[in-house]
Amino acid sequence: MEVFKVLDPKTLVIILSMIHVTVSLSFMVASFTYKQTSLRIFTLGTILSGLGFFMLSYQGINDPFFNIMVANLLLITGELLVMQGLVRFLGKPFPWHFLAIGLIIHTALFTYYLYIVPDTAARIVIFSLEQILINGIVASLFLRHYLKENEMNALHMTLLYGLFSLMFILRIGNVVRVGQVPQLFRVALPLQLTVLFSMFMAVSRGYVFILMVVNRLQKRLVEKSAMLENLSYVDHLTGVHNLRSIMNKLVEELPRTARYHHVTSIALIDLDHFKQVNDQFGHIFGDEVLRTFATMAKNHLRETDAVGRYGGEEFLLVLPETPVREAVEIVDRLRNQLKDHVWDGNEVILTFSAGLLELEERHCSLDVRTLIDSADVALYKAKTEGRDRTVVANHHI
Repeated sequence: MEVFKVLDPKTLVIILSMIHVTVSLSFMVASFTYKQTSLRIFTLGTILSGLGFFMLSYQGINDPFFNIMVANLLLITGELLVMQGLVRFLGKPFPWHFLAIGLIIHTALFTYYLYIVPDTAARIVIFSLEQILINGIVASLFLRHYLKENEMNALHMTLLYGLFSLMFILRIGNVVRVGQVPQLFRVALPLQLTVLFSMFMAVSRGYVFILMVVNRLQKRLVEKSAMLENLSYVDHLTGVHNLRSIMNKLVEELPRTARYHHVTSIALIDLDHFKQVNDQFGHIFGDEVLRTFATMAKNHLRETDAVGRYGGEEFLLVLPETPVREAVEIVDRLRNQLKDHVWDGNEVILTFSAGLLELEERHCSLDVRTLIDSADVALYKAKTEGRDRTVVANHHI
């Protein structure tokens, strides 16, 4: 500890304030870059703390009201704003009246021990207890965040604030009468060491916080990219594959069909008299029909199968490793489920027509449009024969 005593406390405080300014400028750039309110509040708090440390360096030179009262008020306000920024980042509610009440109590106590009963030790104890309370709240919140999200930066922040609290506990032990303090807390803690550790804390917590902000933004960016990618493959109304996606599924399935010498069936389904449903019951009900049928199809099929909205009221099913006779059974069960469905507020029985095609190895070199056209011919035949039925396409393709 003796090595720290040769350092001039006022010089260290000035250095600390300069570090605060430098660090705050980098935080300010980051806050404008990432447009995070929590980071802006944190930056403002860091600036106020730096200004408070700068004013403390002139203690004994100017009016103690500015060197002690205002300086400590800036320090505690800065720390409260830093805490508010961190708490806001974690998505926790921060009671602003807590900040106001804390500042009022702080001002009252410092006024009493500066002007009425001057006592430097008491002011140190008050400020240290305030810091211990703030640090304890922040450390506990980041510890909970670490346990929930398993984010190492949150653990680093917990440790930083835990060490900062320990420093203020030792600081109290230095100014309170020895007989009133347990031997554990009678460690001589020079002011210079306190200042140096404050420098370390100011820099470390700031950059750890920026890392957490950046990591969160990157995570959100990945999530949004995944969502946008998902939207590009999903029909926005029904939630099943859109045309592009279901066509890709079929294209991907053809090489597997050829490689493993199995058969794949496709079914082109058209809801019967859907235009009349829209005209009679309205497009809102029509959209409900499409969503309900799509959900039925998804729940009805296996995980290896795929259903997509081919266009309007038409849907395409891709059924890997499924002979056409099994595909007919699957489609007929789906048709019966649609028939039996009870629609809230509308007494209507809905059916569909389907054209099926069994794809063998020899078909896999053909263009997918040619294959779907064959299923479409079978679908057209199902409609002309009276609808509400399944027709299997011939293999002359």
